Amino acid sequence: MSPSMLSMLIKMTLAQAQECLFEKIALSGIRNEFFSLLKMAHEAAKVGDTYHQVHQSMSQTPIKDNVPFFWSTMAQVKTNHYRSLAHYFLATALLDHQRKSSSR
Repeated sequence: MSPSMLSMLIKMTLAQAQECLFEKIALSGIRNEFFSLLKMAHEAAKVGDTYHQVHQSMSQTPIKDNVPFFWSTMAQVKTNHYRSLAHYFLATALLDHQRKSSSR
């Protein structure tokens, strides 16, 4: 196995572990509080960035010929999914914070 392929597989394993951490936090319940939502946004962004690194690795010439196209597509989908979740949690936190500030 080439070093570049091994590096990509390590990145993919790290992305899956980061995703599991995010799911663990989410399963314990997401409180509609400013800092809780910011933490969720931060964790989702970390997962998205990690999957982005995986997708970038899979797009390189020696690897893309040896990896199923589905893997690369799934890494791209997960990148967009978790980045969208990060934007959602951040927007929710900021909107709720803005509403609470204006009602005082």
